[in-house]
Amino acid sequence: MDGTSITSSPAALPPSEIVGCPNCAEPWAPCPPVTAARFDDKSLRRCCRCATLFVLPPDGPAVPVLHCTDCGLPFAAGPEDPGCPGCRANGVGAAPFDDEHLRRAGEFELRAALSSAWSFVGSPTSATYLGRVARDAAKAVGGEPACARVAIFDEPTLCTLVLPSGWLLVSTGTLNSLDDEAELLFLLAHEWTHVTAGHAARSLPSFAVPALARAERDPDTAVEIWSETAQDMIALGHGVEAEQLADARGLDAVLSLGYDPRSVVRYLGRLAKRHRHGDAELLAVSLAHPAPAERRKSVERMIAARMVGPETRRVNREVFRRAVGGPALASLLPVDGLAAGPDDRRAGLVRGSWKSALLASALGIVLLALLFLLVGVLLSS
Repeated sequence: MDGTSITSSPAALPPSEIVGCPNCAEPWAPCPPVTAARFDDKSLRRCCRCATLFVLPPDGPAVPVLHCTDCGLPFAAGPEDPGCPGCRANGVGAAPFDDEHLRRAGEFELRAALSSAWSFVGSPTSATYLGRVARDAAKAVGGEPACARVAIFDEPTLCTLVLPSGWLLVSTGTLNSLDDEAELLFLLAHEWTHVTAGHAARSLPSFAVPALARAERDPDTAVEIWSETAQDMIALGHGVEAEQLADARGLDAVLSLGYDPRSVVRYLGRLAKRHRHGDAELLAVSLAHPAPAERRKSVERMIAARMVGPETRRVNREVFRRAVGGPALASLLPVDGLAAGPDDRRAGLVRGSWKSALLASALGIVLLALLFLLVGVLLSS
């Protein structure tokens, strides 16, 4: 994986970074800032206390970043008009290209590009094991467990990407950060929640539209464009509320399947320790989610509220280590990426004209506008 978007910014720090969070004055965590192409490679930071995400211009004050509840895209909120500029420009209260055909076209192009740009690895043992745990997680959370599939990409940083079709892309660095199957189950259930709650389906089309247009103008850089888009999706996440919901459902899955919830606390505790020490491998996960220390406190409160008793619960540590632990990860071999297969063809995830998808979406908007116009004429007559 080429982590050009999920990187620290070596440029001089603007004053807002040195002072800390404009909301609560909490000093910034020692982790370096992250840049994202969506925000013109400006520095981004999330406050460890209030969890607000900020974009930090080099010559101005920090600006809060919000996630639109309609289109799912992150945007810099202006002080006078904090609404999503994309939805405001469309005047319809939702992303204009929130369309199933476009979602499929965008995901196909993204997967085809990542299959070329990223290094995917695996083994029969890891594929069988991760598939089983992913289906268990999906069954506990809800949705269609048969659609849950896991792909490992060779990347030392902690990052995951979930696609609307059910693909859960997990880095080797993420798997290396886990210690047992209970932690893995929590992670996959968390990510699967973004599928069942519609977070992935809502955000992908809005990220895909500019990528499709840029790739059409410059086909020679299409793989780079889509890889950059994926990195932005990883780093910017789905918003604080969506991540909190995913943590809650992930914990519920751990409890319902008889795993030890203390494993989740230990996992988040390890992330919190690394975060406090400024571990650069946590750049993406620390930006996309609330601070690990706050996530740990939230999980501890949920465990107490659910009155989990001291009974013995499983963690399956040895099974996990044999399948995807450190030595097992080191022995993984390159595998095919995310090319379309028979299941994807049945689901409609096959290469087609993305221009047709855009045209169908635009036609739908025009027809909807004509309908509103007709209703207005009838009411006024």
